[in-house]
Amino acid sequence: MLYEIIKDFPNDIIYEEQVPCISLYQPTYRYSPDNKQDPIVFKNSVRKIEDSLKQEYDKDDIDKIMKPFYQIEEDKNFWNKTMDGLAILANPHKCVVYRLRRPVKEFAVVADSFHIKPLIRTFQAMDKYQLLGLSRNEFTLYQGNRYGYQEIELKHGTPRTMTEVLGEERTDDFQAHGLSGDAGGTGMYYGHGGKKQRSIRTPKSFSGT
Repeated sequence: MLYEIIKDFPNDIIYEEQVPCISLYQPTYRYSPDNKQDPIVFKNSVRKIEDSLKQEYDKDDIDKIMKPFYQIEEDKNFWNKTMDGLAILANPHKCVVYRLRRPVKEFAVVADSFHIKPLIRTFQAMDKYQLLGLSRNEFTLYQGNRYGYQEIELKHGTPRTMTEVLGEERTDDFQAHGLSGDAGGTGMYYGHGGKKQRSIRTPKSFSGT
């Protein structure tokens, strides 16, 4: 893949002394039918960048610089996973992509440095948190911020169910730890273990005549 989708800011690309520096921003939509227009808007921005590059670079250099953008343009899977905004920073050797959780204004520029103000505004207000969703048999992990949350894709093979974590072994149904009683002779065992805790009552004591 000629580009990298990243989540942290700043990225090393903004410190590299490589020109030209391409900055592309656009609002995007999460759901159909609105998201159908996202690739079209992107294509128009790519053409603007090409026109700007033509002022100083020949066709071969432009094709090399723009390869990541062409790949994104044709990647249907990429456009099926958009959020509320898109930011791309690229130079001749690297291309990084941000899927943003807030809209940004459509903007594309070629310059000697990156335009990063929209990213600064976005990440200044993005305190992160994690959520752990638990059910009886498995768990799900989420990461979010003030704009929403999404499920974290765990590495393939990560144990997620009770059986995968503990295997088939289970504790005994019940382990008694003591006996309490009252004046009437009623006793109750108490303890812990197994699927359910249980109480066992003993019959009333009686005296012979």
